[in-house]
Amino acid sequence: MVRRKILDRLRQGRGYEDPLRPSLLRELVGQEQKARNVGGGYSVAAYDPSAAFDSITRELPFASEPAVVRAALLSDGAERAVSTFGLFPNWQDFMTFVSKEGPTRTIEITREAELLDSSGSEHPRTKFSDDASIILWSASAQS
Repeated sequence: MVRRKILDRLRQGRGYEDPLRPSLLRELVGQEQKARNVGGGYSVAAYDPSAAFDSITRELPFASEPAVVRAALLSDGAERAVSTFGLFPNWQDFMTFVSKEGPTRTIEITREAELLDSSGSEHPRTKFSDDASIILWSASAQS
């Protein structure tokens, strides 16, 4: 609810200098802390290393024709290219771009999108900018 209020105020053009923003962010952090590393919440290993044991894992059998030919590990700042800015209409297009252009260029265009919406009114987000990391794995050089 608080996150929605922050984003609504950005949509209304109040920007990151909104005088209510600091108190709303404090309230949001308080809510997140109550849900962190508890049953029904979400796990963050940085706050509790035992949270790493809450990870969801799967194994894929090794085959001459792998079921997965490429994968990417993204920080939340990097996934904004799809979820927040809509630079790619879907994850398949994102993966095609990052495979061809590389992680560096993908992060660059995400940074450009942040700068084009410096007030957060077009693409509301709780932070103007966020860390952005991409690890790309490919089963072959052709992928």
